[in-house]
Formats: sequence, structure tokens, C-alpha cells
Amino acid sequence: VMAAALSLTMGRLGALVGNLVFGYLIDLACVVPIVLFAAFLF
Repeated sequence: VMAAALSLTMGRLGALVGNLVFGYLIDLACVVPIVLFAAFLF
């Protein structure tokens, strides 16, 4: 049970950090996150 709770907590923390970093990158330079997203899809 503890491992599942820790896994879910880390997943939510990763989603939160990812959202914040993506917003910061869009604020910094708009082309950077678009290129990163395209690279992940490719």
C-alpha cells in the first residue's frame, strides 16, 4: 500500500512540476516548448 501511495504521489508531483516548467518555458521563449513537444512526438 505504501509503495502505491508513494508512486501516486510522485506521479502527481511530476505532473505539477511539468506543468510549471512548461508554463515557464512558454513565458521565456515560445518556440522552445513547441520544439520539445514536437521532438517527443517524433
